[in-house]
Amino acid sequence: MLGVLLAHPGRRIPIEQLIDWVWGDVASRASTVHTYAKRIRPALTAAAPEATLKISDGTCLLTVERHQIDYFVFRDLIDKARDGSRSGDHEKACANACAATALWREDPLADLGTERAESWRRVAIRNEWLPANYLVLDEQLALGHFAEALRRLDELQRDHEMDVGLAKRRMQVLAGLVWSDEMTDYYFSVRRRLLAEGDEQAAAELYRCNEELRQGAKSGGHLPRVLRAEAEAHPAPRQLPQDVPDFTGRKDLLDQLDEETGIATGQLRSAVVVLTGFGGVGKTATAVHWAHRRAAHFPNGILFVDLGGFSPRPRVDAAEVIDWFLAASGRVIESVSLAGRAERLRAHLAANPMLIVLDNAADSAHIRHLLPLLGGSVVLITSRHRLGSLGISHHLPRLVVEPLEAEFASALLSGRIGPRAVAEPAAIRELTHSCGGVPLALNLVAQRVADRRGAALRAVAEQLRDPETLLSIGPDGDGHDESLSSIFSLSYQSLDAETARLFRCLGLHPGVEFGIEAAAALLGVPPARARRGLDALVGAHLVDQPGSVDRYQMHDLLYSYSNSLPRSEIERRSAIGRMLSFYLHSARNAHAVAYVNQELPPCAEPEEGAGPLTFTDQNSAKKFFTIDRVNLKSAVRAAASWGEYTYSWQLAHSVTEFLDRNGFQEENRIVLTVACASSAADGNREAEASSANDLGYLLLHLGEHDEAQRQFERALVLLDGNATGVLTILLNLARLKWQQELEDEAVELAMRCQEMAHELGDVHRESKIAQLLGMLYSGQVRHRQAEEEFRRALAARERTGDVAGQAATLVELAWLAAQAGRLDEGEAYCDRAFVLLRRSSDVEVLARAHARRAELRLARREFDGALRDAQVAVDIAERSGYVRPEAHALEVLGWVAHAIGDLPMAWDAWWRAAAIYRRCGMQARAERLDRRLLEIGRVD
Repeated sequence: MLGVLLAHPGRRIPIEQLIDWVWGDVASRASTVHTYAKRIRPALTAAAPEATLKISDGTCLLTVERHQIDYFVFRDLIDKARDGSRSGDHEKACANACAATALWREDPLADLGTERAESWRRVAIRNEWLPANYLVLDEQLALGHFAEALRRLDELQRDHEMDVGLAKRRMQVLAGLVWSDEMTDYYFSVRRRLLAEGDEQAAAELYRCNEELRQGAKSGGHLPRVLRAEAEAHPAPRQLPQDVPDFTGRKDLLDQLDEETGIATGQLRSAVVVLTGFGGVGKTATAVHWAHRRAAHFPNGILFVDLGGFSPRPRVDAAEVIDWFLAASGRVIESVSLAGRAERLRAHLAANPMLIVLDNAADSAHIRHLLPLLGGSVVLITSRHRLGSLGISHHLPRLVVEPLEAEFASALLSGRIGPRAVAEPAAIRELTHSCGGVPLALNLVAQRVADRRGAALRAVAEQLRDPETLLSIGPDGDGHDESLSSIFSLSYQSLDAETARLFRCLGLHPGVEFGIEAAAALLGVPPARARRGLDALVGAHLVDQPGSVDRYQMHDLLYSYSNSLPRSEIERRSAIGRMLSFYLHSARNAHAVAYVNQELPPCAEPEEGAGPLTFTDQNSAKKFFTIDRVNLKSAVRAAASWGEYTYSWQLAHSVTEFLDRNGFQEENRIVLTVACASSAADGNREAEASSANDLGYLLLHLGEHDEAQRQFERALVLLDGNATGVLTILLNLARLKWQQELEDEAVELAMRCQEMAHELGDVHRESKIAQLLGMLYSGQVRHRQAEEEFRRALAARERTGDVAGQAATLVELAWLAAQAGRLDEGEAYCDRAFVLLRRSSDVEVLARAHARRAELRLARREFDGALRDAQVAVDIAERSGYVRPEAHALEVLGWVAHAIGDLPMAWDAWWRAAAIYRRCGMQARAERLDRRLLEIGRVD
């Protein structure tokens, strides 16, 4: 707001207009203007004591001297610069114009995104900012300050690349530097783009500028004498490979290179910078692109050498590099010792600093002896290795070249493929995803598409879903193998034997992200020893360490390459066995601490070298499940695919409780489905019955009642007289009857279960049965019996330490108390429940607790709190994936919304709840809500 007022000092601005400047909408903003004015006045007084800000008659007026506002100082300095230019005082004109543009630190009113502010900003840039810079550049050209002009143009053309005024001045600067080839290339490039965009007038203007410069170059009259003399000397070397014409992305990395070399601040300095990343990720392309982009900053030349560090051909040693660089610089190298030639290169570069690109260095030792010879120059090194030793001894900044972001990867692939990409966007998305942002993979895929003009992109995408196919595609026998597999193999072959074995074993891990203990289990070594191998892999960019010091990650393509490597059967089976044993026993240990009342079936002792994790508290146990959830799920499926069926179903049962309580229901369905198949393949009827029962329980809560019943009946057939197992399944069948609204049958079956649990002395299941009976009696409005059952359940759960169970019972007691008008008692129950829920991650209980507290607060007419709790309950229930808690939470939200008069919200909540009830066969509940919907009518 202050910025807008400062742009219009001494002018009364209507408040509505000021609001339109700042926020873009007038509604309910007038009070905000007054509030902001109060905040602005103290700061304004401190900066300019005589300034005043008044609001009266619906307007704002800022009174302040214009010479105190940078925008108007900028204008005054530009006027002085123009006067100096007209009088021929170019030094003074240049100084004033530079001082003016220095005041313009960023776009004016940059924080305002309204249409009015944006329009003003565009006009200011077009009519003031760009003309001011034209003036600076013209004065620098008049003074022969070509390097300074070029640096300014580099900065300006980042945001105004196709501005014809800047383009003409860049051509003049390049002509002044006698860089005729660069000027010609630049002219044709820009003119083609202008014509392609239909700007024929700008293209014609650029053509006239080019003709004038060419005529001037022929006469030689426009060049300062010193530049003509330099042009006649040995030409500055420019050894760069061709730039990638469709280079995309990497803006942050290119900006970092500008920062490290001083180009960003306009003060070029000597620097050594390392670009590092895995093979094919685009290190060389990035270095070459930046070098082309900043070539004007290196008038003494650019030297480039591929050191062959990771290549089928021999490495290039320091002696060869010295000779190549001397020859490129026009220095005599015959009959001089290596030490003498090295000194000549050092002296030449000290007098003529250049940009030097050392591409594809193998390691620190490969280039250590070269760096002292290159002092004073900007040295850019690329390597697959992080060059840690060199980084420490020389304090080198290391910039990691990451895979391209999806947006840029898709643009690169689409551009290479051409018009066919537009017709099949889905295939482009899949191909882009398969390539994982790796430019080499994108190039190979684009070439494969080009070589198969008759094939649909969809067919190519389907073919490349096979990782081995993607890794193997290359130039079809034309030259040496440039496939991804070949490129990655150069890094793999550089590893020592144990590190190479670790890399191979990581391909057997069920996911690309893993902890140090899992890696140790794969190798069968202590974690400290595994860490050394992982550090070597991180240094070689074959493994990444994006976050925690004990967590690692592989790129998908490197993971696929690792998985494809040959290994002995003994190595494969022992690594798989230790890894599965590690995950199984770590999960069982975590389960035993996190869910103390949920017993797991017995299993074999951990395999030697597995080294499973142990846990001392619930937080660390649940943290393990959270971090390794995906790996545990993947290990269940991988074990089944390897024929390790016992590991598969035992792992499934170790993780299912966590998945259930934390709302990962679709993952739980997958895990339990695999467990059913694996236990059957393992020939373990008891495990198969347990898996079928757990799957049925999940389906019951997801509202898939028919399939749930089939799983329960399958489990009963398999159990063959196991009393505890039969009790568990009958209890779940009672829950099913309840959800099917067969409440009398549910009560009868639950009471039968109660007798069985008492005979077995099973306190844990007795508590669950009492909870179910309490819920059933509540639904039948038999509140006294319900309260008795809930108190029985609570006592049992306190004895067994079932925290989530206690919370679930307390919220139902709270509801019963509220029904009886005992609101304070109900609130006390809720408070106790929420204290317990801080120690539990059971999302179903948490959702119900919020819903019950919403009902309690509604009874107290605490509408804001009731609405908050109801909305939280809906959010949690939706995340849980369980339909009954979601329907109940929506129903409660409807009652709260109805009470506060928000009929559209009430209608929407009840309609959604009724739809869930109807989908689950809970017809009575759906019809009850249908009647409420009819009463309030359809609300838009």
